[in-house]
Amino acid sequence: MYPEPARGRREGSADLILADEDRVVVQTRGHATTKRGDRYDNTYCLIFRVAGGRLTEVVEHCDTALVERVLDRPPKRPQIARVASHPQ
Repeated sequence: MYPEPARGRREGSADLILADEDRVVVQTRGHATTKRGDRYDNTYCLIFRVAGGRLTEVVEHCDTALVERVLDRPPKRPQIARVASHPQ
């Protein structure tokens, strides 16, 4: 995933909440400023599934073109050498 976009204050608001049977859908907006000082204002659609009083699934939809354009990709992690185990 992408690194934390915000420096300082982040804001969010839910514009719409719908519930039907085992699902809740929330349309929300987020507002933040990136570490470079760029605005990051995105709209999200979150779909929650609940079973047995527990959250069992979350699906998030957002403007991925905005994510690609505004947020930096995280640096690549160094590869960890794996050592094969030998039975004794």
